[in-house]
Amino acid sequence: MATSPYTLPASTVGHVIGEQSYVCHAGHFCAVAWDPTVSKYEVFDMYYCRNYSVYYWDLVYAIRNC
Repeated sequence: MATSPYTLPASTVGHVIGEQSYVCHAGHFCAVAWDPTVSKYEVFDMYYCRNYSVYYWDLVYAIRNC
């Protein structure tokens, strides 16, 4: 059974299709991981400076630190 990627604490901001663009604001750390449950990429915005645990990140498409 497929499982959606996620972080603890939560940092999901939505899904994008393929290479569709997404906004990663200045000073944020953003990542995009494949979500097999909806066949789209899930966008994560880890704005707050803290430790994040990541789960089910089998394929990471992009990482940005703007």
